[in-house]
Amino acid sequence: MKVEVHFLGQPEILIDHVRLTITQKKIEAMLLYILFNGTCTRDELVAIFWCDCDEEGARGNLRNSLYKIRNLIGKDFLLTGGRSYISLNPEVEIFRDTDLFIMENSEQRLLELNRFCFLDKYYLKNCPGFEEWVCSMQNTYERLLRERLLPAMRGSFKKGDHVMAEKYAEYILRFDIHNEEAVYTLIKICGQNGEYNKAVYAYTQYSERLYQDMHLEPGAGVKKEYEDVMRMKTELRRNTSKGPFYLGHIRALAALQEEYSKYRQGFPYDTCIICGEEGMDKEEVWWKFTKEYNARDVIKIHLKSTDVSVDYYAIRELIAQTAKWLKIQPDDLMAGSPGENADLYFMNLVGKLARKAKSARNHCIMRIDNLEYADQKSLCLILGCLLEYLKSEIFIMAGFSLNFQMNFNQYAERDGRTRPSAWNR
Repeated sequence: MKVEVHFLGQPEILIDHVRLTITQKKIEAMLLYILFNGTCTRDELVAIFWCDCDEEGARGNLRNSLYKIRNLIGKDFLLTGGRSYISLNPEVEIFRDTDLFIMENSEQRLLELNRFCFLDKYYLKNCPGFEEWVCSMQNTYERLLRERLLPAMRGSFKKGDHVMAEKYAEYILRFDIHNEEAVYTLIKICGQNGEYNKAVYAYTQYSERLYQDMHLEPGAGVKKEYEDVMRMKTELRRNTSKGPFYLGHIRALAALQEEYSKYRQGFPYDTCIICGEEGMDKEEVWWKFTKEYNARDVIKIHLKSTDVSVDYYAIRELIAQTAKWLKIQPDDLMAGSPGENADLYFMNLVGKLARKAKSARNHCIMRIDNLEYADQKSLCLILGCLLEYLKSEIFIMAGFSLNFQMNFNQYAERDGRTRPSAWNR
């Protein structure tokens, strides 16, 4: 008899290549436990599967379950050692998918696993002992997978086999999203291959999840690698003929040109919000736009994922950068505490800047990157106050990721003065 058992993902038992169907889940769970361990004591099985029963009732349930298993598979499938032990017949040929973790040189085969979580989403009511065992095995195999793939990733990268190193890094991040070494390797390889958008996407996803789950920022090494990639991307844009410019990019650039022309002529214009997922090259649109108009006066505000949790952070940054452009010390402008009515405090500051900008009579572009990371209080002030006071003096444009579009559109509809421009490849 040949038995194949799949413990990874949803469990499956095949007897001579035919799937075994067991209608009672507790019997199936007990069979899986025995198949994994090979030998178990009756006391062990009773404690795990019938901890809520008295001893006599629990042992009766065990006998009935063993009887049903033998009827399903065969009398000789399970052997009993007196009245204490239950074991698999050594003549039965058993293949477990988990054996791959202890085989030598199996790293590349591990990458072929579509499922790697032990008994994934497999629950059993009123059996805390079984749940603890499953959880323990899940942690064990996740650790084993990490211990096998991380050295393989390092070795492949050291040998210059970046294709395999990238595959290992991507697979590790499927089950360990906070693994900084895998993120670092992925960004490094993508940067060397010129896949800058993929590197930026990997860093952004990692930094966002790290902050959401642990309130931490990426380490210095990953940050430096990301900054190097951004420098290489910028340098490439300056020194080459640029990559493909898609229809969505053309439309976005046209919208910017149209509204900026109105601004230069003193006509009312719509603020342009460039929408696109991470890696969609919004930067390419900004670059072409500012290059065409030779815009020297640019107020640039770059928001980060960590900023969204700090009330009024974005509006403070906007005010500070605008003040610098107007040659005003931000600390002097924002002296004192906002007090209880912080909204009114920041509205007054924006009003002061607007009056100063009006007297300066210089054309200026304000570019807000990652508007999706503006905190809620700042966003209300940006859309309800900043656009009202500063818009005629400064050409305001922004970019945000599509995962934020639903929330933004609610404000945009209410505000009525923004022009979202989105594209997809």
